[in-house]
Amino acid sequence: MLREEDDHTRLLGVIQLLHVPVRFAQEQPYLAGMALGDCIAALTELRDTDGAGTLKHELATKLPRHPVLEWDRVRSVERKLPAQQQEE
Repeated sequence: MLREEDDHTRLLGVIQLLHVPVRFAQEQPYLAGMALGDCIAALTELRDTDGAGTLKHELATKLPRHPVLEWDRVRSVERKLPAQQQEE
């Protein structure tokens, strides 16, 4: 779904892919990080820099040594605190 041309379908792909880190981050941290990296890249392409930055913050906080952080399309995204933490 992330490779489709329709933005709505791509966003649905991001949502589906986020099930991996939500459900399996403890058992499969490498796979969870890969899924987050793909979501970050897709959200960046969809011009959702806040969403991409929030996911990058999550990835860097929970999996700080994950190799996906070295991907150009992830490295170029600015980390962003989740909205609830920004208000505090």
